[in-house]
Amino acid sequence: MNAALDRYVAVALVAPLASGQPVGDLSPVFTAAAAAQIGADPALRATLLDEGMPPATREVSAPRAAAILSAVNDESGTPIVGARIGLTIHAVGPGLDVDIARDGEVVLVPDAGTWKIDVVNLRTARSSR
Repeated sequence: MNAALDRYVAVALVAPLASGQPVGDLSPVFTAAAAAQIGADPALRATLLDEGMPPATREVSAPRAAAILSAVNDESGTPIVGARIGLTIHAVGPGLDVDIARDGEVVLVPDAGTWKIDVVNLRTARSSR
């Protein structure tokens, strides 16, 4: 499960901040249903992905990163993991000095041999300097 959360941070947050480019393929991180929702809802996309900012050429760090995991099985016996997340990303570049805080919950499910995010309830706040 930690690998799935690490993948989310790397693909959806750090990579677009470092490159200044939009996130490409969401399938390594999200289930097909979640990726479709993100693609159809610009507000959800802005909440979950760090796109549309100048590249952070000097620093991308996570001064706050915590996750509390809870596991249950659904009615068919498939494991489901809930993760309570507290995360802050700090990014610095020539046109950028921002803290991006995310707090809330995600639900991880097994999908094609790996864990992926299926349900998201995150709040995002961006603070520029």
